[in-house]
Amino acid sequence: MITMKLLMFDTNDFWYKTFNKTVESAENCDKEESTVDSLVIFINVEKEDEVQKDKVVKKAVNNICWLAKKTDRRKVVLHSFGHLSESKSSILDSRPLITRWAGSPHGMVQLFLFS
Repeated sequence: MITMKLLMFDTNDFWYKTFNKTVESAENCDKEESTVDSLVIFINVEKEDEVQKDKVVKKAVNNICWLAKKTDRRKVVLHSFGHLSESKSSILDSRPLITRWAGSPHGMVQLFLFS
């Protein structure tokens, strides 16, 4: 069973700024970015997903592509968000899944605003 959680938003404006590391192994990063007319996807990779990474990625991509087509969005921002479930994958397993798609910095507290 695929358990990765996705919380997906269709946004007009999205802004984020890195604030603080939450994981010691996270890269030091001072980053501030914004985008318009984007999908913002908060992702929680769960412990159970570690053994079926390819299936998990395929299902997530299919869901994101479905929403992008439905909303006519061409830009996607991915944000690792471990608060969607009590089950969390290890940082070593979840980081490659998140960063493989490129997104906001992994292992950082961020301030963000969107509408």
